[in-house]
Amino acid sequence: MTIAAAFVAGAMMLAGGGIAYADTLVAEDELLAGPNLQLGTVDCGQGLSATIDLKLRRQGNTPGGGGTDSPVFANSTAVSITKTSQSNVSASDPSPSTITTPSNWVTSSTNTMSDAATSTITVDTTTAGSFTGTVSYRASGTNTKGGTHTDTVTLSVRWAVNSCTQPDTTAPVVTLTCPTDEVMLDSTASATWSATDETGFPSGAVTSGSVPLDTSTYGAATASVPAGLVTDAAGNPSAAQSCGYFVTEDIPPVVQVTCPTGEILIGAEVYGNWTATDEGGSGLKTAASGQILAPTTAYGSATLVVPAGTAEDNAGNTSAETSCEYFVTEKTPPVVQLSCPVGPFLLGEAVPDAQWTAYDPSPGSGLAGADSGSIAVSTSSVGAKTLTVPAGAVSDIAGNTSLASNECEYSVVYDFTGFFRPVDMGNVVNSVKAGSAVPIKFSLGGDQGLGILDGAPTLKWIACSAGATVDPIEVTVSTAGGSSLSYDPLTNQYNYVWKTDKNWAGKCGTLQVKLIDGTTHTADFKLLK
Repeated sequence: MTIAAAFVAGAMMLAGGGIAYADTLVAEDELLAGPNLQLGTVDCGQGLSATIDLKLRRQGNTPGGGGTDSPVFANSTAVSITKTSQSNVSASDPSPSTITTPSNWVTSSTNTMSDAATSTITVDTTTAGSFTGTVSYRASGTNTKGGTHTDTVTLSVRWAVNSCTQPDTTAPVVTLTCPTDEVMLDSTASATWSATDETGFPSGAVTSGSVPLDTSTYGAATASVPAGLVTDAAGNPSAAQSCGYFVTEDIPPVVQVTCPTGEILIGAEVYGNWTATDEGGSGLKTAASGQILAPTTAYGSATLVVPAGTAEDNAGNTSAETSCEYFVTEKTPPVVQLSCPVGPFLLGEAVPDAQWTAYDPSPGSGLAGADSGSIAVSTSSVGAKTLTVPAGAVSDIAGNTSLASNECEYSVVYDFTGFFRPVDMGNVVNSVKAGSAVPIKFSLGGDQGLGILDGAPTLKWIACSAGATVDPIEVTVSTAGGSSLSYDPLTNQYNYVWKTDKNWAGKCGTLQVKLIDGTTHTADFKLLK
C-alpha cells in the first residue's frame, strides 16, 4: 500500500523561549487525511478494513539539566506500541507489540522513521448510512534520561454503507416427518413433509405433502425427498431431506411337528421333530428346529403337543400350539390263571367247572374280551387229570394273545367199595392158611372192564401184632393156577382170586390192590401153616 499521507500526533514543548519538539508516534496509510481515516462508501455487507503502519518519528530535542524528563527515546530501547481505546470500530492489537529504536536514534536527523508495527481496523457494513469511529494508540519507552517518554495518536475513522436490501439466498426448509410408531409389513403408509421460507413462496406453490413408505421389507428403513422439492419466490431450491422409520410384522412363525412312526411300545423313549419357519419376514429369533419327547406311558392314540411360544421371530411374534398324532402299542400278552375244583371225583360224577381269570399286565392295552371263564371238568375216565387254558384263548386290545395258562390237576377214581367178605376191613387181621387162594371182592360201581388193576396186587410184609384182632377167612377157593381177576355182573362185583404161597406160613402182611385210578386198597393178612 503506497503511503500517500502521514498524520503526526506530537507534543510541542516550549523550552527556553522557543518551541521544543518531542519524538512522536505516527500513523501512516494512504486513506489517512490528517487524523481522519477515510474508508469510503461500500455496498451493504461488503467487508471493509484498513491496515495502518505505526512508526516512531525522530523529532525531539534532548534537554540539558537534571531530572528524568526527556522527549527523546533512548538509543536501542524497546518502545511498546499498544491500542488504548476504540469506538464503533474493531482494531487489532499492534504487531509487533514493540519497536526497538536504532543504536543511533538520538543523533538521527529529524523525521527519521523507525520500523513499523501494524494494526488492522475493521468496520461494520451491515447497516446502511454514514458512520464514524475512533481508535487510539500509544507508544511508551525509556527516554534519554532514564525516564519514560509516552506519545499517543488518535484516528477518526469515517465510512458510508449503501442500501442494505440484500438478495434472498436462503433456501426454503423442508421438514420430513416419518411415523413414530412401527409400520406393518406390506401396509400402506406415508411420511409427511412441509416447507417454510423466510421470504415466502410463489403463488400456488405446494408447500406440504406426503411420500409413500416402502414397507416391503422388515427392519429399519429411510424415507427421503429430493433436493429441489420446493422453490421459494427467489428461486432458491430446498435441500434433500430424510427420516427413519421401522417396518414390523405381526405374522407368527409356523411350527410343524412330525410324530415318531413305526411300532412305538409303551415305555419307549421316542421323539418327535419340529421345524419352524418365519412367515412374516423378520426372521427367526429362536432355533429353527428341535426335538420333543413323545409320551409313551399308555396304550392307544396319543397326541404330541409342541407348546405355544416354541418359536419366536425378531418382531416378537410367537408360534401357536401345534400337535400330531401317533400310536403307542404293547407286546405283553395277557396272563390267564386257571383253578381246578378240589377232588378226587368219582368216575362219571358231575362236578363244578374249573375257573379261569385273565388280566393284561400294566401298563397294557386292556383285555379285548372276557376276563374270566370256565372249563368243564371231565370225569369220564379215571386217573390223574390236567387242565389248561390253551394259548390264544384271551386277547388284549393290542392283539397280543395269551400263552397257555398254568396247569391245574384233579383226579377221577372209581366208586370203590369193599373189600367184601370173606375179607374183613378195618383194624382186622384176616388169617388164612398159607398156600390157599383167597377171593378178594370189591365193587367199582359197575363194569369197568378187567383192565382196572395197576399191576398185580402185592403183599407187603409187616410185623405180626400179638394184640391184633384176627378173623379167619371163612371161604377160600381152589385154583389150579395163579391169581386171576373176574367180574360178576349179577353181584356187580369184581373178584380177584389171590393165590398165597405155602412158604409165607407164619408171616403177616398187607395186601395192596392198586387200581389204575391211582388208588390203593389194602387188607391185612396173617398166613398160617
